[in-house]
Formats: sequence, C-alpha cells, structure tokens
Amino acid sequence: MRIFICGVFDLFHYGHMDFMKRSKLNKDDVLIVGVHTDEETKQNKRIPIMKMEERVRAVKMCRYVDEVVEACPYNLSPEMWLEFKNKYQIDQVLACSDYDKDGDECYSGPRFYGDVVYLDRTPEISTTDIIQRISLRLN
Repeated sequence: MRIFICGVFDLFHYGHMDFMKRSKLNKDDVLIVGVHTDEETKQNKRIPIMKMEERVRAVKMCRYVDEVVEACPYNLSPEMWLEFKNKYQIDQVLACSDYDKDGDECYSGPRFYGDVVYLDRTPEISTTDIIQRISLRLN
C-alpha cells in the first residue's frame, strides 16, 4: 500500500517520527511524505523555524520514509487531489485527528473522496510546545 502523509515537520522531533512509524504498518508499505513550503506554512500556520530544505533533509533521514514530496501543497483541494493522488499512486492518506474539523482545507480533497484516515497525535510533544519552552527559557 502507498500511504501519504504531509506536514511542516518543523523542529523535527520524536512525535513526527512516531507518526511516520505508525503510518507505515506493514514492511511492504511505501510511506510518501509531503513537506509544505515556508510560504504556505507562514500563510496557514506560522512562520517556520527551519527552512523547507532543512525540513526536507530531516524527513528524508527518517528510516520510515520512502519518498518525499518537496513543496507539497498545503491545501489538497478536491480539484487538485485526484491528479495528485494519481501522480504519486496514493492508496490512503493518514492525518492527525486534529485536522478532522469543518473548514480545514488541508485535507479537503482526500476527505471529500473518502481517502483519509485519522490517527491520534503523539501525546506530550508538539512543535508548538517546543517553541513555547524555548521562548520561556530565552525570556
């Protein structure tokens, strides 16, 4: 099975790796990871700490990752999704459960076609939390 996940993967940490590990359930699965651009991340979430090239390199070094889609669109709209899905021969999309909300365009295409399955976020770790801890220590 060809499984797709996408994200920013800023300050790459064990939560990201755990999600990737849980995404690749069988040794024969192919895990395709999309990494969003700095500009799209800034528009949709926050200014990333690491440059896209640095985030891509970190993702590529993860042993669970088979393919990386650099500059992956943040909004995989229904119109864009079928072309994207066919290009990368994706069977299933996995996403964190906090993206399963009305109005969230990040997975609107896969959600529209029933191609997305939600997994729980790795508890006790997040990039936002790490940034807040760094900020507290600097102030």
